[in-house]
Parts: sequence; structure tokens; C-alpha cells
Amino acid sequence: MLHASEKSAHSINALIVMLLIVAVSIASLCYSVYYAAAQLEEVGDVEPSSPVTVHQVTVKSGDNLTKVFHTIGLDNKAIASVSTLGEKAKPLYHLKPKQHMTIAVDEVTNRCVNLVLWLSNTEKLECSWEEDHYKVERIKQTLEQSTNYAKIVVKRTLLEDAIKAGVGQHIVYQLTDALGWEIDFIKDLRPGDTFTLLYQQMYVPDKGYVDGDLEEVIFTHKSSELRADKFTNGKGFSAFYLPDGRRLSRDFLSRPLKYTRVSSPFTLSRKHPLLGITRPHHGVDLAAKYGSPIWSTAQGRVVFVGNKSGYGKTVVIQHNHQYKTLYAHLSKFAKNLKVGGRVKQGEIIGYVGMTGITTGPHLHYEVRVHNKPINPFSLKIPRSPSLAKKDLPSFQALLQSNDEVRTQMQKAREEG
Repeated sequence: MLHASEKSAHSINALIVMLLIVAVSIASLCYSVYYAAAQLEEVGDVEPSSPVTVHQVTVKSGDNLTKVFHTIGLDNKAIASVSTLGEKAKPLYHLKPKQHMTIAVDEVTNRCVNLVLWLSNTEKLECSWEEDHYKVERIKQTLEQSTNYAKIVVKRTLLEDAIKAGVGQHIVYQLTDALGWEIDFIKDLRPGDTFTLLYQQMYVPDKGYVDGDLEEVIFTHKSSELRADKFTNGKGFSAFYLPDGRRLSRDFLSRPLKYTRVSSPFTLSRKHPLLGITRPHHGVDLAAKYGSPIWSTAQGRVVFVGNKSGYGKTVVIQHNHQYKTLYAHLSKFAKNLKVGGRVKQGEIIGYVGMTGITTGPHLHYEVRVHNKPINPFSLKIPRSPSLAKKDLPSFQALLQSNDEVRTQMQKAREEG
């Protein structure tokens, strides 16, 4: 048994331990209260952020930065603050139709706090307000890509039927470029003909999905089939090839612009709509929107730039000792185009107009062989070189891969 003095000592020790525990708890509580108070004091020092309104803008013809800012309610002070950002922000001062902009505006200060201008599907210009200045950056990004499948059944016109099938104009133009030497899209197409396509799509922030490059097209006419697949060789050169490796493209492009219709064909006897006299029409008239770009159908040397009587503003290009092309009724010439200069295939040389004797905006396009005019749509040009033997195995692997992708997507489409 313990003596009374020992019991008392044990009690005192237990009491001391309890007092220590209580003291530690009180100290911990005091620290927590102090820390919380300090945090609240810091929060109290921070100004609440101002509300921001985000505007989505698609640039229209004739727009500039001042007009866009006024449209969304920004004043001249806000315009002045972004009008001197230097060379890096130059695209802001030369806006182009259909460009997309995202503009964030502080509702309290009425200042543009962030501006994004998409320069392409993979590059944007961003201006961000940081305390007392704008930070300007050009940002390139890798976009998520996916392969899309579509089938166009011809009923009326290729473009109209393509849009009904969910295929955009960008893909249709690539399609006509790829098969332009194989198919006369005005005369050859019949109801029931089909185009089966594989093409890339990209997801672009603020814009959604946009069409990329056409990868494969299969044209079916009755029981015949024409297939072309895009292949990129080891040097980075891309073109469309037939399954046996023959290249579809020629040394001449099939058309010099994106036109809506043939307003007057090549003929040896035509009554002129304005002059009222009958005479040969040594080219084709291709109706298009005023100002549409016109490109050279082949590489060559410019031998004439200027006004040519009823042709109006005209460009003539010599391609070799044999071929020459003429482009007439232009509204204006491309910058730096001059006699003696060299042009590449597909290079813009001018823009659709109404100069000379004409009833409406169009391009008069001629092709001459040994200076003899011929119908551009019946021009026979040898194919460009076929695939090199070393590239054939890779090309065959591509064909097999496209077969598998197409089959899977066709099955998914049918089951869906």
C-alpha cells in the first residue's frame, strides 16, 4: 500500500501534466486565431476584381481596329492605348475579313484587358494588360487533329451537294484541284455519281472544328472508279497519286481562280454581248466575285503587264517555248509584278475586275500553244513525274492505312 505522502505526490504530478496539456492547447488556439486574423487582414487589403465582358468578333470587309473597338463600346482612349504597340502587333493594324478576335473589356475602367487575334488556325496574336502596359505575344500551338469521313452523292451541283453532306468549301476546292485534270466538273458529273472523302479536321479554340487537308478522294461514276491519295515524300513534298504511284497533277493547274461558272466558253464564233458583232472567242470567261485573286496556272516569265485595248488590264505569261497564258479584265495587278519577272505556279498575279469591254466581273483566260489559241478546258498536259521507287513501299502502306480507316468510319456511320 502507498503512504499518504506518495499518493499526494502522484496527484500533484497528474495535475501538472493536465495543466501542461491545457496550456499547449490554449497556445495552439491562440496561434490559429492570430493566423486567421492575419489572413483576413490580407484579404481585406485586396481590391475585388472588376467584372469583365468578353466580346467575340469576326472581322468584316472594311473593318479596322478603331471600328471594331467603337462597335463594342470602347472609346478613343482605349483605342490609343493599343495603337502604338510596335511591329509585333502589326497584324492588329491590318485586319483581314473573316479573322476572329476575342476582346475582354474591364467594365469599370472600360479598358481592353486582353485581346486575341487569330492569324491562322495554328497561330494567334495576344495582347494582355499587365499593371501599366500591354504584353504582346505571338503564340503558335499544335491543334488536336482527327480524320473525318464523308460521302457526297451528286444530285444538283457538287458544291451544293457537298454542303448538304457536311463538307465545306475548303475541302471542295481541294477536291477540284486534285481531280481537275481527270474530271470536267461541269460536263462529266451525272446524278448518282459519288465522291468518298477522307480529310483532316482541327479543333481551334474560340472557333470550333475547322477543315484541314484532303487526304483521299474516291470518285465513282457508274461502274468505274478513280482513287487519289495524298502522299508526302521524305523531302516534305506532298501531292495526290493514283494507286500505281502516278502523280495526278500536271505542270499546269486546271484553273486560274475560284470561279462560280463559265459565263462564256471558248468558241470560233460568238456574238459579242456589247459590240453586237460575231467573232471568235479565243478564251473562256470565268465569272467570279469582284476582287477575287487570280493565280498563274504554271511557272513562267511575265512578258506583258498593262492595258490591252478591249482586254483592259492584262497579264501575259510565257511558260516555255511552247505555252503562253493570258489573263484579262483585271481590276488591279499583284504588287511587284513586272515584265521580265518570274512567277511560280499558283502565285497571285492580279484580281478579278471589269476593265476593258465587259458586262460584269469575270476573268478572260486564254492558253496559246505556239501562239495558237486553244480551249483551256481541252488542254492536254503530260503528267508530272511519278513516285520514286524508294517511296512506293511507304505509299502502299498509306493506301492500306486509308483503307482501314475508311472501312471503320463507313461501318460506324452505317451503325450510327
